[in-house]
Amino acid sequence: METHNTSGHIKHLAEIVGQVGEGVAVATFDGTITYVNDMWARMHDYRPEELIGVNLSIFHSRRQMTEEVEPFNEIIRKTGRYQGEVGHITRSGREFPTLMTTTVLKNHEGTPVEMVAIARDITKSTEIHDVLKTRGRYLSCLAKISTLLIESKDILLSLPEILHLLGETAAVSRTYIFANETESNGQLGCSKVAGWERETAPKRPKDMEYRNLPYEANGLGRWIEVLGTGEIIATNVVDMPETERARLAPFKIRSILLIPLFVSGNWYGYVGFDCCKSTRSWTHQEVALLKVTTAQISAGIENHQLLEEVLLDAKMLERSNKELSQAYEATLEGWARALELRDSDTEGHTRRVADLALTIGKGMGLGENQLIHLHRGALLHDIGKIAVPDEILRKSGPLNDEEWAIMRNHPIHAYEMLSKIDYLRPALAIPCSHHERWDGSGYPQGLKGEDIPLPARIFAVVDVWDALRSNRPYRKAWSTEQTIAHLREGAGTLFDPTIVKTFLGILEENA
Repeated sequence: METHNTSGHIKHLAEIVGQVGEGVAVATFDGTITYVNDMWARMHDYRPEELIGVNLSIFHSRRQMTEEVEPFNEIIRKTGRYQGEVGHITRSGREFPTLMTTTVLKNHEGTPVEMVAIARDITKSTEIHDVLKTRGRYLSCLAKISTLLIESKDILLSLPEILHLLGETAAVSRTYIFANETESNGQLGCSKVAGWERETAPKRPKDMEYRNLPYEANGLGRWIEVLGTGEIIATNVVDMPETERARLAPFKIRSILLIPLFVSGNWYGYVGFDCCKSTRSWTHQEVALLKVTTAQISAGIENHQLLEEVLLDAKMLERSNKELSQAYEATLEGWARALELRDSDTEGHTRRVADLALTIGKGMGLGENQLIHLHRGALLHDIGKIAVPDEILRKSGPLNDEEWAIMRNHPIHAYEMLSKIDYLRPALAIPCSHHERWDGSGYPQGLKGEDIPLPARIFAVVDVWDALRSNRPYRKAWSTEQTIAHLREGAGTLFDPTIVKTFLGILEENA
């Protein structure tokens, strides 16, 4: 590229790029700045005129220069262009991430003479990425725990591994489960069921008794009132009442999180998380995800108790298997209800579309196992939205491009979560592909026609049917006639025409 007559064009383009939030800097090949636009200067808390003649290194800390900028420059010297994430600093030394593109300008002899750098501040995108990364870590833990609970013949033998997973994921010093029991004098106490702790955690007193611990006698009476009503305890120990601080002192805990366990509707005990290295403020996101995980433990304990009861009598073996299966189904329905609680506009939608999908499946002659997986997939069709932040999922206005990109990833999150659970793998079609469209215009894979799994094609029809016939904040429910007309119009483009025909035939029969 020749530099002749390009300086004016570059400055003109820089001002245009600056209008959409891009900073532009032009520098000699040794890094001396010859031009910056207003956006570049504001991004770093300078005025443009202050930066002329200054070296580009002013925008990077020593660490950034060594770890990021020097490797970046080496690629530029070899290839003449590079795009990647590079850390910058402001005048005051505040670090912030940028997406930076740098291109080398050459003279007519091919000698590098100038560089053009374009930078975008991606702080907000990085924060969203961190939130999603945390969600992904906890969801991966949830998937592993779910698999352990499903495959375990005795949950008590699996609890140490489950607590290990929780402790590593939550980055705490200890995790443990205590179960309630009533003392002979009628007082409520608790005993330790299982626990895990890091090798680096402070050693617990060897003479400390972990069985038959009355809450009141140990200064923990408040825990009955809080945990017993379903609330959590999340605090720094220094902020706890004196009696509780005294009881916990031997364990050298700095911060503690206690989440109650409920089995068959009754308060069973609690899961505890100790932070001994430093104090900690638990985020709403972490607590919410840990609640989902501990709910799975509750379900596993409940299943274990059911098995212990029914297996006492060999005649009840068949019933125990049925109840275990029902417990799995109840867990799936619980997940579906939890999702609907996050998005009140869709209350009841999951149950209705699951029933409608079964109706079509039966009408098409699907076998019993196919119907079971169809039903499970329908219940979990939006499970991937667990990974979508509340501020996006509950946004009242239209989503911007970045938010849409995150929202459209929920089928991928569904696959990452459910594919690790053996008994749910056959039900993946709907959670992963229900936004695919017959003409290939859907997402996430852009599948077309019969390449879209049959359960997802069935669900696409009933999902739209129920959504259009339900009130939303932004529109009133459509009439039956309007919705039928929409399905007919979309048959062969958005929807499988055979399934639309089958569904409308069922509606006609039941009219």
